[in-house]
Amino acid sequence: MGFVFNYALNYTALLAGREPRRPLFASWYVTHRCPLDCIYCSDGEGQPFHAEKTEELSTEDGKRLVSLIRKSTTVFDVTGGEPMVREDLEELLRHAKAQGLTTILNTKGIGIGERPELVESCDVLVLSVETLEVDKLAGIIRRPRETAQKLLQALEDGLRLTRARKKKMVVSLVAMPGNLDDIGPVLRWCLQHGAVFQIAPQMVGMLPPKELYANPRYQRAMDEVIEAKVRTNLVVGAMGYLKNLRELKSARCTPLLLADIRPDGGLYYPCIELKYFRQNVLAHGGIDAAQRASARDFGPVPTDCGERCQIFCHMALSMAQGSLVAGLAELKTI
Repeated sequence: MGFVFNYALNYTALLAGREPRRPLFASWYVTHRCPLDCIYCSDGEGQPFHAEKTEELSTEDGKRLVSLIRKSTTVFDVTGGEPMVREDLEELLRHAKAQGLTTILNTKGIGIGERPELVESCDVLVLSVETLEVDKLAGIIRRPRETAQKLLQALEDGLRLTRARKKKMVVSLVAMPGNLDDIGPVLRWCLQHGAVFQIAPQMVGMLPPKELYANPRYQRAMDEVIEAKVRTNLVVGAMGYLKNLRELKSARCTPLLLADIRPDGGLYYPCIELKYFRQNVLAHGGIDAAQRASARDFGPVPTDCGERCQIFCHMALSMAQGSLVAGLAELKTI
C-alpha cells in the first residue's frame, strides 16, 4: 500500500466518522543504544531511550521486518536511540531501497562523513541539532565540547553528501526553555543552505515544559517559523500544526497513521507514548495483523489526549491527514 493510497483510505474513514488505520509512515527504532545523553530525550515516561535495554533484531530479521513494512506503507523512517551505532545500518537501508521504500534516516549524524553509503541508501537525511553554539550544544548532549563539534560537523557533511546525491536534508530541532534564542539561527541556517527545517517541543513525560506555555520568546520564534512556512517550502509540518505548536493547544490525534516499531519488532499501540507493545510485527507477519491483535488486547484508540504529546510525528501527521489541502501541500516537503 502506498502513501497516497493510504492517505485516501484514511481520508474516507475520517469523512465517515471512523478512526483512520492505514499507516502513512512506519518508524523502526532499530536500537535504543546511543553514545549521547541529550537532556530532552524521553520515551513518554520521562526516561531516555538508552535507559531501556532492549533486544535488537538481527540483520536478517531486520530485513524481514522491512519487507513486512513494505506491505503496509511505502514510507519508512529509521530512528533510535542512535541508529548509526548499528554496523549493519547500510545493509538494512539498501534492503529498504530494494523493496521500493521511501527511506528516511533520523540521526545525530556524528561520523556521517565517513559513512557516505548511508546517504546513498536513503531518500531523506534528518539530522537533529538544537543550537549552532558548540559549548551550549555540549551541555544539551551532555558530552565534551569535541563531541559537540563533531555533531556540528555532521551538518556540513550531511549537506555536502545530500547535495552531491540530490537527496533531501532535514534539520530537526527540539524547542526547550534553554534554546529558544537558538531556533531562529538554526531556521535561518536551513533557509540559507536549502535544508528543510522541522521543529517540535520538548516533552517532559507526555507534556511540553510549563515554561513554554504563553512564553513570548517561544511564540516569537514560532512566528518566524510560521512566516518561513508561508514564503518557502523549507519548513515541514502543516500550517495548522505550526499554529497549534505556537500556542501548545490540543488537537485530535489519529495515532495509527504512524506505525512505531521497537528494536525487537514489537508494535507500539496505539503510539509509543502509551507504551503497549505486546504484539510483534514479525510474529504476526505484518503491521496490520499486529495492529488488530493489539486492538483486541488494548481496546479502542483514545479519542482525546488533551494537550499532551505535541510531537511532530503524531500531531503533524494527524493535522495533515485531516485536511486534504494541507496533506497535498506537505507532499512538497517529504
